[in-house]
Amino acid sequence: FIYAARSRLYTEYGLNPLTALPNLYVDRDPYFHYASLEWGGHGSPYGPLWNLLAAPVTIFGGASITKALIGFKAMAVIAYFGGGAFIWRAVERMLVLWEGIGNGHNDLVMMLFVLAACWAWAAGEEEAVVPFIIVAVLIKYVALVILPIVAVATLRRQPSVRAALKVIVWWAVLGGAVLAFGLAPFYDLDAIRTSIRDQSDILLTSPGAVLFHELRLRDEPESVSHTIIRLGQAIAAAAILLLTLLAALRPAKMIRYAFEAFFILLIFGVPALREWYGIWIIALAALLPLGWPAARGVVFAMGALASYGVAIWIQAWRGTNFGDIGIFMVLLMLGPAIVIALLEAADSYAWWRVRRALALTPSPSPDSRRG
Repeated sequence: FIYAARSRLYTEYGLNPLTALPNLYVDRDPYFHYASLEWGGHGSPYGPLWNLLAAPVTIFGGASITKALIGFKAMAVIAYFGGGAFIWRAVERMLVLWEGIGNGHNDLVMMLFVLAACWAWAAGEEEAVVPFIIVAVLIKYVALVILPIVAVATLRRQPSVRAALKVIVWWAVLGGAVLAFGLAPFYDLDAIRTSIRDQSDILLTSPGAVLFHELRLRDEPESVSHTIIRLGQAIAAAAILLLTLLAALRPAKMIRYAFEAFFILLIFGVPALREWYGIWIIALAALLPLGWPAARGVVFAMGALASYGVAIWIQAWRGTNFGDIGIFMVLLMLGPAIVIALLEAADSYAWWRVRRALALTPSPSPDSRRG
């Protein structure tokens, strides 16, 4: 509904969704009655290119918000199958149906272009890799976290400095064209900064929200929330920097490092963790060999869907206070996935010990073999 309301601001009234607030136009158009109180009082938190992608949907819908809702679901279906096509083409071999198509979240559209970048990388079309990621960023800013990993890995596998410079020039040309196209109708950097800041200051169903709840029970001031958010973002940034360095050393593992960047962001860098954010890791897990990453994606999806039962049937009965219900929801979404990640780390360490022991074992001498 909020997608439709914001897009209607642009297609019907020529207003910039980054700055115009749907709640201020309730008396002008029936669409705006469906803008939630939670989001209708804020500018769009999504990239400017999303506004252009959404525009045909509300043009098609006209005065009927029902048609617009169907249009957004149709867009999600297209992105779902398009993402599947890129997975198939990238590896010649699981996205969340409920959230991706049922609720029509634009995370699917963002991941369509992340998967396109992965396809370009696998196909050797390096000139298109970073521009595809820029398209994803202009739809939803979260894709920015994998940009350095993808860029470094792609440059590191170039056969020469000259080839790397050629790729960079192509990125500048194509990426600049994408930026110009996406920003031209909605160029307002202050609005973009404000929308990112507003989203970053929301503590909800995340490990940071759990910590904030516990500290508030101990009479810590409200301002501690900013410290928690910045600390989590700093941890995520440090981890993503490390993954970028690893991508420079082992560029062939670029997709795996991008997967880990999104996973770390879910734990530390997203103060308002939402169920549908699992689409980020599930889409990339589908590109990797079946194993631990797929297991993480599956258990996250299961926990995320289970958390709806908690929110609908339990939290609603107890009111909107975070409390133990919110903590339980965080544990449902992240707990099993973190356990899987720790099991994978233990398994990798055990295999490393085995390989190290074999490497240190001296080979038998010819004389001992004859004996």
